[in-house]
Amino acid sequence: MEWFQHVFPAMASESYLYFERGGPAYRLMQRLNVVKGDDPSIARRIVIFLALTWFPLLILSFFEGLALGPTPELSFLLDFATYARFFIAFPILIVAEGIIGPRLTVAGLHFVRSGLVREEDYSAFDAAVAKVISRREALLPELIIPGISIFDAWSMTVAFSRGCMHSKVFRGVQLSNS
Repeated sequence: MEWFQHVFPAMASESYLYFERGGPAYRLMQRLNVVKGDDPSIARRIVIFLALTWFPLLILSFFEGLALGPTPELSFLLDFATYARFFIAFPILIVAEGIIGPRLTVAGLHFVRSGLVREEDYSAFDAAVAKVISRREALLPELIIPGISIFDAWSMTVAFSRGCMHSKVFRGVQLSNS
């Protein structure tokens, strides 16, 4: 083991450069056994996401009588935009994380091992890695994003209940009824 590996963690092991393995949401998934060990658990995460998001919407649409509504526009099960969001877009994000994360690690190690990062720049490289890790571990952004989503869903619910949404346009955005 070379001397710099004792001083600079980024040069000591690959695990220091696994940027996708960390943060409050990742640790929560580990505690709930969604993610086990170093396995990205892609299929398990996709199934659990669908169980927590799409399935409750299906149940609620059954209670409202809109699972197979009177028209295709009012039917949850015939809303192809919903399928695209839940069954295509989100799984692609999880799969991409499993592909891109390891490649970022290999690229970071390549910077050091190939000499692109000079010995005198090891401390700056390590500081940059530490900055990325501290941002990954930040709780505030992971609370703000769901907060914005919840607030926006609530404001749309209020607008619907007041009858403000006679058209399919809300805040200048065309709403999906596919």
